Amino acid sequence: MVRPPNVAADGLAEYRLRSNENCALTCFRWLAQGPEPVPYCKSDLGKVWICATVVFGIEDADGNFAELTHETRLPAQASVSFQARDEGASEIGVRFWSYAKGQEVYVWNGIAK
Repeated sequence: MVRPPNVAADGLAEYRLRSNENCALTCFRWLAQGPEPVPYCKSDLGKVWICATVVFGIEDADGNFAELTHETRLPAQASVSFQARDEGASEIGVRFWSYAKGQEVYVWNGIAK
């Protein structure tokens, strides 16, 4: 579950992802970076965007952007902090791999403003 943010003076919001389960969670982080998950924001209109403070990706010849992410495991009962620029968002989310569904899923949490 993503907890409500602590907002810093520079406009960055700090969140904490915590596994309340008795098993590890598989979420996505930036390739070759730390354990922090890639944060996504969603507006009231349903628009979704990456709201990380730093984005790692590549652009192909047609101008299509591909984020460079990799699976990471958050151990049971563990937590990790991450920062996001959540201006204009009504929800903050993290992308997970659902073994039950065999696909990626987003878990969203409302942002208290």
